Amino acid sequence: MARLTIRNLENLDDEVKEGLRVQAASNSRSMEAEARALLTLVVKEAPLEAEALALWWRRRRKAEVDLARSPPSRTRRRTK
Repeated sequence: MARLTIRNLENLDDEVKEGLRVQAASNSRSMEAEARALLTLVVKEAPLEAEALALWWRRRRKAEVDLARSPPSRTRRRTK
């Protein structure tokens, strides 16, 4: 069975941590169980978006791009 450890939670935005806590409580789950459910939802329900985000992260790390750059948009850009 695979393990996933999320480090440096102190660097995570307080609103995100609180939102996860509240969402977990509303679903009668622990924060860990809620995080698993959210990861499952993202990967299974939106596989193309998850794949695009993973590709973006790989390219970003490889090129060591400026941290201010934002992730790819979910909407397609129209070409002229």
